[in-house]
Amino acid sequence: LAASIKENGLIQPIVVRPSSGGPVAYEIVAGARRWRASRLAGLTTAPVVLRELSARETLALALIDNLQRGALNPLWEAWGIQRLQDEFGLSQDEVAKQLGKSRSAVANSLRLINLSENAQQDLRQGRISAGHARALLAFEDPERQEQARRRIIDEKLSVREVEALAFEAKNPPEAVEAPAGQESEQPVKTAPRAARKPQSAVLADLQGRISAAVSLPVKISGREDKGRLNISYGSREELEILLARLGVENL
Repeated sequence: LAASIKENGLIQPIVVRPSSGGPVAYEIVAGARRWRASRLAGLTTAPVVLRELSARETLALALIDNLQRGALNPLWEAWGIQRLQDEFGLSQDEVAKQLGKSRSAVANSLRLINLSENAQQDLRQGRISAGHARALLAFEDPERQEQARRRIIDEKLSVREVEALAFEAKNPPEAVEAPAGQESEQPVKTAPRAARKPQSAVLADLQGRISAAVSLPVKISGREDKGRLNISYGSREELEILLARLGVENL
């Protein structure tokens, strides 16, 4: 960063607020890293934006500034977003607007907090990626999730391979029963399944959350950029409840 500033100057100004240290004293709110790099680059002055901020607003702005850094570890980003929600009462939509991200990106980041401690440690240390971590969340059984986590590291599995494992865990092959009165010494065979592309971990999670939101069975097929969403209802009452939750005028 210092080399870049020395070559191109400080493009993004530092945000400061008046400090109690004196009439011409200021406290950096956002941009401390840019300020240190500017000093290393030999700059004696830097552009600043002066803001009148309370202690609470200062903390929120500093946290947002840290979250906007591109090289931030995905888990640290998730914890920062959670802190914005808990301490400042921001909704996911508000956090997304502050960070310049989509709401779905914020929601997917927050899901990483639900990882097991082992998976969180792997993500912090770079042994697994954020994509691997989201794929692990598709495992409902903690033991199978842990098995998949170890396989990612030992066998260098790709994200798609982990998603395929999660799909198989949720859709076990159907056993073929032997004819009545007959016992076979051969292992029980399984009926072949039609080849289907495993549902991505993101869509699997979204399917579950939509189902919980509308209290009805939901099925998503396709990809994240194109597909179909089906909501099933079994009575007129269920349909009316669904319409009400979607904000659609009743029949």
